Amino acid sequence: MASQPTRQTVQIITGNPLASRWQCDSSCPEETPVGYFDQWFEYNMDFLVPANTLAQNLYIILDRDADFVLRQLEPTAYPYLANSPFDLVGAFRFKDSYGNPLDDDLVTNEVHGPMFPELMLPAGSRFFLDFDNTQQASQTQVAVILRGCKRFKAGS
Repeated sequence: MASQPTRQTVQIITGNPLASRWQCDSSCPEETPVGYFDQWFEYNMDFLVPANTLAQNLYIILDRDADFVLRQLEPTAYPYLANSPFDLVGAFRFKDSYGNPLDDDLVTNEVHGPMFPELMLPAGSRFFLDFDNTQQASQTQVAVILRGCKRFKAGS
Protein backbone atom coordinates (compact mmCIF):
# COMPACT_ATOMS: atom_id res chain seq x y z
CA MET A 1 0.00 0.00 0.00
CA ALA A 2 1.41 3.35 -1.08
CA SER A 3 1.74 6.01 1.57
CA GLN A 4 -0.18 9.22 1.13
CA PRO A 5 1.91 12.36 0.83
CA THR A 6 1.60 14.58 3.86
CA ARG A 7 0.15 18.03 3.39
CA GLN A 8 1.98 20.98 4.76
CA THR A 9 0.44 24.34 5.40
CA VAL A 10 2.64 27.18 4.29
CA GLN A 11 1.93 30.61 5.71
CA ILE A 12 2.16 33.26 3.04
CA ILE A 13 3.70 36.46 4.34
CA THR A 14 3.70 39.55 2.21
CA GLY A 15 5.81 42.49 3.13
CA ASN A 16 9.19 42.88 4.73
CA PRO A 17 9.75 40.61 7.77
CA LEU A 18 12.36 43.10 9.02
CA ALA A 19 9.95 46.06 8.92
CA SER A 20 8.87 47.66 12.17
CA ARG A 21 5.45 46.75 13.59
CA TRP A 22 3.57 49.74 12.17
CA GLN A 23 4.86 49.05 8.67
CA CYS A 24 3.46 45.51 8.50
CA ASP A 25 1.23 44.31 5.70
CA SER A 26 -2.39 45.46 5.77
CA SER A 27 -3.95 42.50 3.97
CA CYS A 28 -4.95 40.78 7.23
CA PRO A 29 -6.33 43.34 9.71
CA GLU A 30 -6.92 42.15 13.22
CA GLU A 31 -10.32 40.68 14.04
CA THR A 32 -12.53 41.61 16.97
CA PRO A 33 -11.92 39.06 19.75
CA VAL A 34 -14.69 36.63 20.67
CA GLY A 35 -16.96 38.12 23.34
CA TYR A 36 -16.47 41.72 22.17
CA PHE A 37 -18.00 44.01 19.56
CA ASP A 38 -16.62 47.12 17.89
CA GLN A 39 -18.49 50.38 17.42
CA TRP A 40 -17.06 53.01 15.00
CA PHE A 41 -15.86 56.12 16.82
CA GLU A 42 -13.70 59.22 16.28
CA TYR A 43 -11.81 61.45 18.67
CA ASN A 44 -10.87 65.00 17.69
CA MET A 45 -7.81 66.80 19.01
CA ASP A 46 -7.63 70.57 18.48
CA PHE A 47 -4.85 72.88 19.71
CA LEU A 48 -3.36 76.30 19.08
CA VAL A 49 0.44 76.18 19.15
CA PRO A 50 2.37 79.46 19.55
CA ALA A 51 4.98 80.52 17.00
CA ASN A 52 8.54 79.23 17.41
CA THR A 53 7.46 76.48 19.81
CA LEU A 54 7.99 72.75 20.08
CA ALA A 55 4.79 71.79 21.91
CA GLN A 56 5.30 68.49 23.69
CA ASN A 57 2.87 66.05 25.25
CA LEU A 58 -0.35 67.66 24.07
CA TYR A 59 -3.03 65.09 24.81
CA ILE A 60 -6.64 64.01 24.72
CA ILE A 61 -8.24 61.92 27.45
CA LEU A 62 -10.17 58.95 26.08
CA ASP A 63 -13.64 58.03 27.32
CA ARG A 64 -13.82 55.57 30.20
CA ASP A 65 -16.64 53.43 28.78
CA ALA A 66 -14.49 51.26 26.46
CA ASP A 67 -11.00 50.69 25.08
CA PHE A 68 -10.30 52.49 21.81
CA VAL A 69 -8.84 50.67 18.82
CA LEU A 70 -6.93 53.26 16.78
CA ARG A 71 -7.06 52.39 13.10
CA GLN A 72 -6.40 55.69 11.32
CA LEU A 73 -4.79 59.10 11.95
CA GLU A 74 -5.59 62.31 10.09
CA PRO A 75 -3.35 65.20 11.18
CA THR A 76 -3.66 68.76 9.85
CA ALA A 77 -2.01 72.05 10.79
CA TYR A 78 -2.55 75.50 9.30
CA PRO A 79 -1.40 79.04 10.07
CA TYR A 80 -3.90 80.69 12.42
CA LEU A 81 -3.78 84.19 10.92
CA ALA A 82 -6.70 85.08 8.65
CA ASN A 83 -4.50 86.49 5.87
CA SER A 84 -1.84 83.75 5.98
CA PRO A 85 -1.38 81.41 3.03
CA PHE A 86 -3.40 78.23 3.46
CA ASP A 87 -0.35 75.95 3.50
CA LEU A 88 0.12 72.92 5.68
CA VAL A 89 2.85 73.55 8.23
CA GLY A 90 4.75 71.83 11.01
CA ALA A 91 5.53 68.26 11.96
CA PHE A 92 4.01 65.74 14.38
CA ARG A 93 5.12 62.97 16.71
CA PHE A 94 2.38 60.71 18.05
CA LYS A 95 2.66 58.76 21.30
CA ASP A 96 0.60 55.94 22.74
CA SER A 97 -1.10 55.94 26.16
CA TYR A 98 2.21 55.19 27.89
CA GLY A 99 4.12 58.03 26.20
CA ASN A 100 5.95 55.72 23.77
CA PRO A 101 6.47 57.40 20.37
CA LEU A 102 4.88 55.66 17.38
CA ASP A 103 7.74 56.78 15.13
CA ASP A 104 11.44 57.52 15.52
CA ASP A 105 11.16 61.07 14.22
CA LEU A 106 8.68 63.84 13.52
CA VAL A 107 6.37 63.26 10.57
CA THR A 108 4.66 65.79 8.30
CA ASN A 109 1.00 66.39 7.47
CA GLU A 110 1.21 63.99 4.55
CA VAL A 111 0.95 61.08 6.99
CA HIS A 112 -2.71 60.12 6.76
CA GLY A 113 -4.52 56.90 6.71
CA PRO A 114 -4.71 53.46 8.14
CA MET A 115 -2.44 52.05 10.79
CA PHE A 116 -1.52 48.38 10.61
CA PRO A 117 -1.65 46.70 12.96
CA GLU A 118 -4.22 48.49 15.06
CA LEU A 119 -3.19 50.25 18.24
CA MET A 120 -5.20 49.45 21.39
CA LEU A 121 -5.59 52.43 23.74
CA PRO A 122 -7.00 51.63 27.21
CA ALA A 123 -10.25 53.25 28.35
CA GLY A 124 -9.63 56.49 30.26
CA SER A 125 -6.03 56.77 29.08
CA ARG A 126 -4.41 59.61 27.12
CA PHE A 127 -3.17 59.85 23.55
CA PHE A 128 -0.24 62.24 23.14
CA LEU A 129 1.26 64.29 20.37
CA ASP A 130 4.20 66.63 19.98
CA PHE A 131 4.00 69.40 17.39
CA ASP A 132 7.00 71.26 16.00
CA ASN A 133 6.09 74.87 15.19
CA THR A 134 9.65 76.19 15.55
CA GLN A 135 9.90 77.21 11.88
CA GLN A 136 6.71 79.30 11.83
CA ALA A 137 6.36 83.01 12.56
CA SER A 138 2.71 82.66 13.51
CA GLN A 139 0.44 80.63 15.74
CA THR A 140 -0.68 77.31 14.21
CA GLN A 141 -4.03 75.55 14.41
CA VAL A 142 -3.39 71.84 14.97
CA ALA A 143 -6.22 69.36 14.44
CA VAL A 144 -5.95 65.58 14.54
CA ILE A 145 -8.71 63.05 14.01
CA LEU A 146 -8.27 59.63 15.60
CA ARG A 147 -10.48 57.13 13.77
CA GLY A 148 -11.23 53.64 14.93
CA CYS A 149 -13.70 51.95 17.20
CA LYS A 150 -14.64 51.54 20.80
CA ARG A 151 -14.36 47.89 21.84
CA PHE A 152 -17.17 46.80 24.17
CA LYS A 153 -17.71 43.48 25.91
CA ALA A 154 -20.70 41.70 24.44
CA GLY A 155 -23.72 41.85 26.73
CA SER A 156 -22.65 45.02 28.52
